[in-house]
Parts: sequence; C-alpha cells; structure tokens
Amino acid sequence: MDGHDQRRSSVHTNAVVATVGLLSAALGFAVEATKLQLDEVKDISGRGCTYPSHSAPTALGVVAVVVGIQWWSV
Repeated sequence: MDGHDQRRSSVHTNAVVATVGLLSAALGFAVEATKLQLDEVKDISGRGCTYPSHSAPTALGVVAVVVGIQWWSV
C-alpha cells in the first residue's frame, strides 16, 4: 500500500467515524427531548408504578440499530 492509498483509506475512515459521531449526537439530543417526565409516571398504591408507552424512544432505538447494522456491514 503506497502513501496515496493509505491517505485515501485514512480519509475514508475519518469520514465514517465523523458521520457516526454526528448521528450519535443527533440521536442523543432527540432522546433527551423525548425523555420521560416525572409527572407522566402514575403511582398505583401497592402495585408499583405505571409508565406511559412512548413510541419515540423505541423508534430512535430501531433507527440506531438499523444504522449500526448498515455501518457494520460496510
């Protein structure tokens, strides 16, 4: 591998790492925005707490898994 190929490989690796980092930050901010609030938890005496079902964190988790699988297969 000569210097030119090595430089190209390094640039490609840096681009992939930067893309994954930005995606991670974006998904992290999105999850924080949809975080469960204390007033959304219902207290049931003697039987524990009931939490509402949120589809946004589940959807973000699915997106993260799909992107991870796509990235891993590259």
